[in-house]
Amino acid sequence: MDKKSEILIKLLQKETGKKVLLKEFFATGPEYKFFGNLTTKERTYKDKVMTQTLQILFDINGVSEKSFSSLDDGKKRFQAWVDDHADEFDSVINKFKDNRRVEFCAEYCYDKFFKNNNILSDNSKPLQESKNLEDLKKNKIPLTDEERDEVMKSKAVWHHGQNGKPSPAVWKSKDKKGKITFVTNTHRAFNTASTLKGAISKYHSFIKGTA
Repeated sequence: MDKKSEILIKLLQKETGKKVLLKEFFATGPEYKFFGNLTTKERTYKDKVMTQTLQILFDINGVSEKSFSSLDDGKKRFQAWVDDHADEFDSVINKFKDNRRVEFCAEYCYDKFFKNNNILSDNSKPLQESKNLEDLKKNKIPLTDEERDEVMKSKAVWHHGQNGKPSPAVWKSKDKKGKITFVTNTHRAFNTASTLKGAISKYHSFIKGTA
């Protein structure tokens, strides 16, 4: 954990008067907001839905407490999107708040607003600008059977086989230190992710449209 995270956790403990677990600080549960003032408890259904929706985005993109800068950047991007689309987001909140669990509404918000619009993903780089892709290709290793099944079931596929037979649009690479990177690309652009779900999301949100 970096120094900044330690300081913020201590401040949160002092403010609330109780021990704060790491998972609470990073809002994997509904108790604390994942954005804005970290010492402010969630008070509304909307707050809780926002926290859970952002957590889904973080899970999909493989963002964890190991990277405070990524968490902070993600919070800012998410809050900016909600501010810019307040009417749309609030209409969903008002529709579900009396009859649906927070988790259900968050999943609905993710599917409706972010499944094909990955706001946490950086713009993909043109292939000619990246030397990294060639390194990834040199260290390419096969997907496991389970990974391949997940890619195929998610329809992250190309139809380049005989008679249009589908094949995975996500592959993986392992560097000398053992780090695994999942990749999805076309001849125009590529994206990487630290998780299989993250790469699948990037295929659907951007890469597929560059084919």
